[in-house]
Parts: sequence; C-alpha cells; structure tokens
Amino acid sequence: MSPRVYKVWHHEAKEVVVVVVVVVVVVVLVIVVVVEVVVVVVVVIVVVVVVVVVVVVVVVVVVTGFVVVVIVEVVRRNFMFVSC
Repeated sequence: MSPRVYKVWHHEAKEVVVVVVVVVVVVVLVIVVVVEVVVVVVVVIVVVVVVVVVVVVVVVVVVTGFVVVVIVEVVRRNFMFVSC
C-alpha cells in the first residue's frame, strides 16, 4: 500500500469510526430517554392507581360509617319506642 493510498484509507477509517461512535451514542441516548419516559409513565400510573384506591377506601369507610350510624339510630329509636 503506497503512502498516499494508506493516508486516504486511514483518514476514511477515522471518519467511519467517528460515525459509528456518534451512531452508538445517539442510540444509547434514545434508549435512555425511552426508558426514562417509560419509568415516568409507570410511576404516574402507579400514583393514579394508589390515589383511586385511597379515594375508594375513604368513600367506602365514610358510607359504611354513615350506614352504621343510621342503623344504630333506627334501632335506638325503635328500642325507645318499644320501652315507652
């Protein structure tokens, strides 16, 4: 290989290496961004599910408490009515 051909080939090889490195870096960055987006979406879904579960539990507890109070009041009034 003549020095001139080697010089041209060596220069082109450097360009290929630079292009490969840039492509690898871009692919890695895209993968990282996609993973971060997926993690954020999963966290948001988990938070929404937890909030919905907490709201449902609170509503069930409040409604159950209200029903118990109403039942106790009805039983108490009936008991007072019977005892009078």
